[in-house]
Amino acid sequence: MSDGLDIQPFFCRVGTKKKVSKQLASMIPPNYKLYVEPFVGGGAMFVELYGRADKYVINDLDTDLIQGWKLLKKKGVGLSPFLDEKHSLEEYNKFYNKT
Repeated sequence: MSDGLDIQPFFCRVGTKKKVSKQLASMIPPNYKLYVEPFVGGGAMFVELYGRADKYVINDLDTDLIQGWKLLKKKGVGLSPFLDEKHSLEEYNKFYNKT
């Protein structure tokens, strides 16, 4: 991670990219305006790439998982800068004035 956050993905999910996240991250540009993670899952790539983009959109079809992310955003000790990001298509559209 480029901003010094020392955090691990907190949800164990099938299909995790935790073991390959550094290798995958090396193939992605170092800076960009928007990071969109349509299936955030445990967040391995989100955590690895955090700090490279100006804005972030994370989402997942698993509503229980998203509730977990929202709970961490609300109650997580020391995680608020990390989790204070966009979490829906609605927020994405607001950011790009598409509503």
